[in-house]
Formats: sequence, C-alpha cells, structure tokens
Amino acid sequence: MHRGLKTALIAGAAAMALTSAAWAQTTTFNVPAGEMATALDAFARASGAPLIYRPQDVTGLKTAGLKGSYTPEDGLRRLAEAAGLAVTKDRSGALVVSRPQAQTAVVATAAEPEAVSEIVVTGSNIRGLKNPTSPVLVFDRGAIAATGASTVQDFMRTLPQNFIGGPSGASQDGVLGSGALRNTNNEAASGVNLRGLGNKATLVLLDGHRMAPSAFGAFVDISAVPLAAVDRIDVLTDGASSIYGADAVGGVVNLILRKDYKGAETSARIGSVTNGGLRQQTISQLAGTSWSGGAAMANLQYEHQHRLSVTERSFTQASPSPTDIMPTYQKLTAIVSAHQDLTDRVTVYGDVLAGQNLQWRQITFGPTSRDINKARIEDTNVHAGVRAAFGAWRGDLSGTLSKQVLWKRNSVLTPPRVGYTLGEVSIKNAQDVRSVDLNFDGPLFDLPAGTVRLAVGAGYRKEAFRSLLPYSTVPTSRLRTMDRTVRAIYAELAAPLVGDANALPFVRSLDLSAAIRYDRYSAFGGTTNPKIGLRWEPAAGLAVRGAWGTSFRAPAADEVLNQGSGLLLASFPFTNPNGPGTIPIFIEQGQSADLGPETADTLSLGLDYQSQRLPGARLQFNYYDVDYRNRIVTPPFDTTALLHPSTYGALISTFASDAEAIAYWKAREADGLRLYDYGGTTGAGVRYLYRASTLNAALVRQRGLDGSATYRFARGADAYDLGLNASCILKITSRLAKGSDPQDVLNNLGEPNRLRLQGNLRWSRGGLWVNGLINHVGAYHNSFVIPTERVKAWTTADLVIGFKPDADRNALMHGLSVTLSATNLFDREPPYVNASSVMTTGVHYDAANADPRGRYVSLELRKSW
Repeated sequence: MHRGLKTALIAGAAAMALTSAAWAQTTTFNVPAGEMATALDAFARASGAPLIYRPQDVTGLKTAGLKGSYTPEDGLRRLAEAAGLAVTKDRSGALVVSRPQAQTAVVATAAEPEAVSEIVVTGSNIRGLKNPTSPVLVFDRGAIAATGASTVQDFMRTLPQNFIGGPSGASQDGVLGSGALRNTNNEAASGVNLRGLGNKATLVLLDGHRMAPSAFGAFVDISAVPLAAVDRIDVLTDGASSIYGADAVGGVVNLILRKDYKGAETSARIGSVTNGGLRQQTISQLAGTSWSGGAAMANLQYEHQHRLSVTERSFTQASPSPTDIMPTYQKLTAIVSAHQDLTDRVTVYGDVLAGQNLQWRQITFGPTSRDINKARIEDTNVHAGVRAAFGAWRGDLSGTLSKQVLWKRNSVLTPPRVGYTLGEVSIKNAQDVRSVDLNFDGPLFDLPAGTVRLAVGAGYRKEAFRSLLPYSTVPTSRLRTMDRTVRAIYAELAAPLVGDANALPFVRSLDLSAAIRYDRYSAFGGTTNPKIGLRWEPAAGLAVRGAWGTSFRAPAADEVLNQGSGLLLASFPFTNPNGPGTIPIFIEQGQSADLGPETADTLSLGLDYQSQRLPGARLQFNYYDVDYRNRIVTPPFDTTALLHPSTYGALISTFASDAEAIAYWKAREADGLRLYDYGGTTGAGVRYLYRASTLNAALVRQRGLDGSATYRFARGADAYDLGLNASCILKITSRLAKGSDPQDVLNNLGEPNRLRLQGNLRWSRGGLWVNGLINHVGAYHNSFVIPTERVKAWTTADLVIGFKPDADRNALMHGLSVTLSATNLFDREPPYVNASSVMTTGVHYDAANADPRGRYVSLELRKSW
C-alpha cells in the first residue's frame, strides 16, 4: 500500500475512534428567530451534525429560534417541527429536514414528491455538507421542467455558463460547426463546456462517480442519461481538482439520479419542429418500492428522433445534399437502483444504467465526398458500495465500472476506401473506466462556532481505450490502445471559525474550507492540487466568499493515441500574404508527439445576498480568474493564417525552394503520414507550412463574471417567480505557441461568446402554471473572412405551460400532469455566418452559439399510480 495512503487511513480510523460518542452529546444552542434557512444554517454550525434540507422546502418559513441545551436531533425537532417541517434520519445518520408530503405537493412545480435519502453533495467529500465557499447551481426536477427541456442536453444547452462549441463538436449538429476535431464525434454525442474552457476541462459525474467518455475519449456524452431518471443537476462553476482530480478545471456537472421513489409513474412525450421533419417521441416508465430498511427503483425509457435535413433550413440549403443537421436515432435506456440496510449501521447500495443508441446519419462534404453511416453505441454504468457508521463517523467503500462501445458502419462511402466492404465495421471504439474509492468523514473537535469536520480517502482508477480501424491504410494505426492507472489520496477540512456563539461586529460567521489531493498517473507522474476557501457573513443575509486552488487535466485518450500522427495536405489554397488570390501551402494536422498535462490556477470571488425585507429575493454574484498553462488546443483551420504571423508564431514556417518543400514532403511520407496532394505538385511552388496539430498552448488566461437573481412572492392565490441567470466573459487571452503574440480570442467565431443570459417569469395558481423564458446570445465577430464581419445577437423566447388537475374533484385525475412547451416560440432563425473556410460548405449558422431547430413544440403527459 502506498505509504501516504496508509498514513491517511490510519489517521482517519484514529479520528473516528476518538469521536464515536460525539453524536449523543448535548450542545448549548442560541439560534435567533427569523428565516428558517438562516436558522438551519446556524444550527448546523453550532451542532456539527450533518444536516440536509432542500431550499425550496423552507423558503418563506419563519422560526421562533432555539435556546438551551439539547442533543442535535432533539434540538432540530424543536426548531423545525414548530414550522410544520418533518425531521428524519437518512441511512448514513444525517438529519434531514423536509416538508411532509401533503405540503410538498402544494409547492411542487412539476414533479411528484419523493422521499429524501442519501443526498449526494457536489463539491465536497463531507456528507451532508454544502461547501459554502464554492459556487454551485442546483436545478431540481421542477426547475428543469419549467424550461421545457426534453433531454439533459437540451437543458444544458440553454445554461449561460455552458458553451456549446469546442474542438470536438460536442453536440448533435457539431459536425457542421467550426470545431477542428468535429469529425471525430462519430456518436453525435453532447458534451458540457463550462466557461468555454473546453469539453475536456469540465468533469461530468453520474451520482458523484465518473463515466466513460465518448468521441475518441474526448468528453462524456450527457445524452446517454435519460432526463426522466434525473432528480437534479448540480453545476459547480469552479476548479475542483482538489476534490475530484483531473478534468475539473472549468467545473463539475453532477447528474443525480432519482432514488427511493415509491409507486409508479408513466410519462409520454411527443415533440416536433413546426417546419421540417425533426420529430421526437419519448416513453418512460418509472416504478419504485420500499420496505423496512431498503428501497428499489427502476426506470425504462425509449426515445426516438427523426432527422433534420439541410434542405429544410434556409441557412443550410446551400450545403451538399443529402446531409443531416441532426441525426436519426433510437435509444433504449434502463436504470435500476437499490439499497438495503444490513444493520442499523451498515448499508449496501448500487445502481446500474444500461443503454443502447442506434443512429443513422448522412453527410455529403462535396461532389466527390459522401458518407452515410450507421452507428450503434452501448453504454453501461455500474456503481455499488457499502456504507458503515462508526459513531458520528462514516466509511464508504464503492466501486464503479463504466463502459461505452461504438460500432460504425458505412452504407455509402465516397470516395471508396481501399479494401473496404460497405456495411462492415469501419470503426470500433471501446472505452471503459474502472475505479475503487474509499472515504471516511466525520467530526474532529468542537469550536465555539461549531464542529470541525474532516474527510479523508483514497482512490484507484484504471482507464482503457481501444480503437479498431480495420481498413486504415496505415497498418500501425489499425488497432490503437491506451491503458493507464491513477492512484489518489485526499483530505478535506471544514471549520466554522465564527458563529452565533462568538460573533463579532461585522463578523456574524466565518467559515473555512480546505482540501488537498494527490494523483499519480502511470503515464505522467504525480500532481498535488490544493484548494482553500473562506466565507464571511458581515450581516444577516449577506455573505462574501472566495476560493483559490489549482487544477490539472491529463491528455485524453484521443490525444494520447494520436501523438505523433498527422495528416499532411499539400497545395491547399491559403490566402496569399503578399498579393491577391491564394497560394498553395502544406498544412499538417494531428497531435504533437510530446503532449503533456495541463495545469491551472483558479480564483473565484463571490457574493450571496438574501433580502431581509423581501424573503423571496436572492442574489448570487461570481467573479473568476483562470490561469491555464499548457492547455491542449487544436489551431483552427484558418485559410487566412498567413495574414496573421504574430498570432500563429512558430506554427508557420517557410521553405526557401521547391527542392526544400519536396524534400519535406518525402520525409513526412517516409514517416508513415497520410498524404493528400490536392494540387498534384508534391511540393512544387509551396513556400509555407502551417502546423495545425494539437499541441500544448503556451498560455490561456480567462476572466469573467456570472450571476443569478431570483424573486419569489405571492399575491393572494397567485404565486410568481422571477429569475435571471447571466454569464459575461471579460477576456480570454490565448497564446498558441512560444514566440507568438497573446491574442484576445473572445467573441469570435468558434470561441465563447462574451454575453449569454436567460431570464424567466413564472406564474402559478393551484394546479396551473405558466413560465416564459428569454434566451440571449450577444453579438460577436467572424474574423475568418476579410474584412471581419459582425455576427448579430440572437434572442429567442420560450413558453411552457403546466397543469395538474384537481384530484379531489375527479379521482381519475389523481397524479396526472400535462406540460405543453414551445422553444423558440417566434421561430427566430440563427444569425447569418459566412465562414466556409472553417465550417462545412454552405452552412451559414454557428452551431456553437445557435440552435438550428427553430420553433419546437412538445406535449408531455405524466401519470403517477
């Protein structure tokens, strides 16, 4: 066993032995009267007990406070039950505050009440503890349903903090975008790209554990998880490598599955664009039961989508046809989750997600290049573990197996590939992640403000990738493999330094969080990443927080497998830097042979405000600064690159003569590179080489702001909910290579947009609710044409209407809900983009910043039994 791991486990066991009796001890409380949420937070700090509650369950509730000496459970019952709240214990022993089901049904917006169990906390390894120094956006089922989203990817697409684009074209229509590696997304997978720092720099989790990636290992496909099985989506918009390890540079998205559902629920949804052939049908069946000490839940979902063709949109009609903007697919997904108490201190649990996606897509790149392919994608995710309570401490040992397999077959392939038989497998990718994690957490000691809590743990992960290209013209690239292991140890501390018992003027509370994690990769060595944060509450309802930490990302499977490989294009026309017209150049693509890990320093500062006069008014504001070093990037296929030598620096080199150019061609041919001689010259007349290979960029520096504001209030029988979520990137400075000048790439085609926002106004009365949404993407520039062109801003409106009949009047209506939604209500076309040099010919919209579907209308019926 690793010496550091052994020491950490011994220390954790010793701490548990010393604190096993802490739970039964009494504590003197002095929780003032006021807002229930504020009182619960003060109670948690004073007691040190793990406490879980949903903010929507306590919004608007008041409490008379709590004074005196009580055990944590007795004190919480006195505090909460006077306001009509229920107090229970979950399987780990954490205290859970919730509304009784009869009350929850009144305030629920779009979902039946579900029992609260072991709630996964994003951004912390300490159970039941929300890290107050990290910005986390939480979207429950009601919030997701209110947007009209029919899939996880639809919901994430409208989130202002998420940039749809990226080099891998991480969306169903990304193959038509400007991503340099968009053709590698054979699964038409949908990824997440928080802050626009890259799909690979956002870590996507399923119930807190990793999933196997898609698109040659580039990113996790969130469309593999059915929305009907999702309880909530947590979005951590801060670096989190100290908690989760690699890939959490831009943040973390955690998809939390529904559990402990009792009963049955059937849902059916149909949707279609009002202009074109895109149609979707979804049928889902959920069933769950519980018994003394255990529960089980199962969900089965079928989803079908019919394609959207380029001939059906004015901004793609000039594209070669047949080409699909969005593919045809059929998905079948099954999820099973269960847990069982073996004793009052030991619980076993597990969940399985298995899905199959049959996909059909056609793409015509030009008069001599056509590709019609069928793909089968199979996803398997298995997670199981055991929890044990040791007094106030808990241990958790779990294992994960996640696997994705892709088979791709071509029914049409132009030009023909040597030795290839149509209908046979042309690509088979298999990616899997296997991991084991051990975590201990619990209280250490008491301070006047509350209990200091600690989590320690260790993990082992094995990542494997197999890519079979049976008809590759290069024998050495027909089977490519990657295997690597990752070992980790970590610790996390949460300390309430100032609270109600020792408050000072202008310091009502002060909380400290600290975490450190060491990961050792078999291929890249070790890396240590710390993080420290503070939250200061100077006055009631106002809190200021800040956090600093480091993050890292190891090269993904596609980057590792392709190191040293390239694609050489000869006599390709680039804009002439010395006169009119174009000249032939060499352009080299692929991956550099010496790719290394990325590293980053992340700083976040924030402000949280809850009005004391308007209890339903909340404001959250965040500033972030990311210093991203050695970021792996793929330079754009920019035919104007020779006009910008200061931007591309060492990526552009010259040849003194034909002989030198031809010699370079012959040398690269001897290296085994695939050569495409479009001009038929093998180098004659070529004087420039543009290296567009994936490489570690010298520097990326990004700063930005985002924030959200909500105001919930009631007027008689009417309830209103106003909200605004906005993201504003201030600057993205990128230097592609040493010797090149830093460039501000923000607000350009293929790069993140400066301003994205979503606002909503929701009204409800009884079982009827209506939500209107406004989505806005700011104007930006297209510098891939000369002169630079302006791409207009794009604003769309959505409307969602939900209705739940009164079951008291008609028993047949019990558990029935109806939702009608229209996204892009006024059928606004995306802004015109002229960039045929970096996108598919004839495509005149930006897939990274716009949705090609137009008006999309859907109807959902849901019935619980």
